[in-house]
Amino acid sequence: MKIKKFRAVDSQQAMRQIRAEIGPDASILTCYQVPEGIEFVVAVDAPSLQQLPVAAAPATAPVRQNFDSVKVLGRGELTQKLTVRANAFSETARAAIEKLGGTAEVVS
Repeated sequence: MKIKKFRAVDSQQAMRQIRAEIGPDASILTCYQVPEGIEFVVAVDAPSLQQLPVAAAPATAPVRQNFDSVKVLGRGELTQKLTVRANAFSETARAAIEKLGGTAEVVS
């Protein structure tokens, strides 16, 4: 699993970038307000990243750390139903995901 960051003026533009570059296999870990707009931190399976064409390289640099596991925290706001796959979830993150009818799937 790889972690990537996407920055955009608003969440709709960021979601378009994520869908165009990663596709439906992306799992949103968190999003933050930044001076430029919004930043999404997204997890993708390594095979999905390797299939990306060179032209699809992100404008911002991906996180350059290897993580053994990812825990989704409940800091942020969800506006749509999501299926999120991670190693662990905080109670608030799980509640927020499930409130909109989404699924929080624990993977190992």
